[in-house]
Amino acid sequence: MDEQLKTKLMTYLDGLEKAAQKVGDVAATEVPAMVQEWLQWRMWESFLSCGVWLVAAVLSAALLYSLVKWAKSIIKKDPELPDPIIVFPVVASVLASVLFLHSIYWSASSFRDGIKCVVAPRVVILEKIVELTKSK
Repeated sequence: MDEQLKTKLMTYLDGLEKAAQKVGDVAATEVPAMVQEWLQWRMWESFLSCGVWLVAAVLSAALLYSLVKWAKSIIKKDPELPDPIIVFPVVASVLASVLFLHSIYWSASSFRDGIKCVVAPRVVILEKIVELTKSK
């Protein structure tokens, strides 16, 4: 190779090395802040989800209470009612119970995830890294 080409190649490689160093410096200063913000987002997202599921649980409990009260009043008024009329409030009560239990489960799960972000942030980060590496 002639000297001019070697000089240009060395200049180009030096520029690449400096650019890589700058990228490394920026990553070293920005990544911890980004991880902290991501953890805060996960925590608040989990607590918000917990609140939404708790509202759903309260609404389904109120619905269940109303349905049971309605079923009792129907049976009390006329114990000789045909089965299809009595079955509707019973089935609706069972569905409201399932919705209530489902809401309580997801509320507790979301609360657990939020607490995990506060108590064990490294575990959350490690779980996310494992999730990202397994998906590929």
